[in-house]
Amino acid sequence: MVPPIPDVLESRPDRCRTCAVVGNSGNLRRARYGPLIDFHDIIIRMNEGQTKGFEADVGTRTTHRIMYPESSVESIENTTHLVLAPFKTIDFVWLMEALTTRFKE
Repeated sequence: MVPPIPDVLESRPDRCRTCAVVGNSGNLRRARYGPLIDFHDIIIRMNEGQTKGFEADVGTRTTHRIMYPESSVESIENTTHLVLAPFKTIDFVWLMEALTTRFKE
């Protein structure tokens, strides 16, 4: 697990009471679910699904974004946690490189 000792908080009623998982399907277009999605405590989005221009349908907030490592991370907002989903050998190579060279302080 990265980091080796995760910062996991004990469950309490005032933490993460609801969540929305939002995919990239066009099914939400013209659905006007944006306010309902934004109402949730945690909003998980898949890949680089667009929100700009579709706020009324998909909401404006993102707390976690799940992506493959080769996807662009420059477009991730500062308020969003990036959750990588390594799958292929090249994904693990990217992850090891990022942990050993790119993100060292």
